Amino acid sequence: MLQTMFSAKNFGFIVSNMLSIIMIGATQNYFHVFEANPWWIVLPEIIIVPFMMGVISAWFWRKIKFERMQLAAWSCYNILTALLLSASFLKGYVVALIIIGPILMLCTIIGASTGRAIFK
Repeated sequence: MLQTMFSAKNFGFIVSNMLSIIMIGATQNYFHVFEANPWWIVLPEIIIVPFMMGVISAWFWRKIKFERMQLAAWSCYNILTALLLSASFLKGYVVALIIIGPILMLCTIIGASTGRAIFK
């Protein structure tokens, strides 16, 4: 039971989501002085954070043998987990999460594919 719970596949999901929360929290905490124009922080986070989630997941999944479609599916599961966590915090902005969901999935798949190529 514990072996399946603490597998490399699950660590790819858990650690990438935890580090993405830390990255977003750090930027919100340390760059709060730019509250007059916050878009220069938010727009890059839509691309950079999911890309990094994909790379981090690929590092944990590097020893697992699977095909590209399975990598894409795991990346989509990863971003769906992130969206569900985000929806629990951002109750009023669920529609915005649904709108940017495909962009997040695409960036995560690209990040996981890049990470798989790097860590191979």
